[in-house]
Amino acid sequence: MQEAMRDYRGGKFPSIRKAAAHHKMDFTALSRKLRGAKQAPQAHPESTLLTLEQEEAIVQLCLLFDSWGLPL
Repeated sequence: MQEAMRDYRGGKFPSIRKAAAHHKMDFTALSRKLRGAKQAPQAHPESTLLTLEQEEAIVQLCLLFDSWGLPL
């Protein structure tokens, strides 16, 4: 994503669509990112059930259980 954005902004490609095609990524996603759109959790933090710290803690716990051979 970052490379496609850099190439488009640097003038390597005349359009977002061509930059997205060259980097084999979704045109809409690249277009939204270039406009500065945020992902849903960052755009609307009040509507998420968990904070990023809580989510990371759950991920770490799942990885720990997996390393012990326990099912999730």
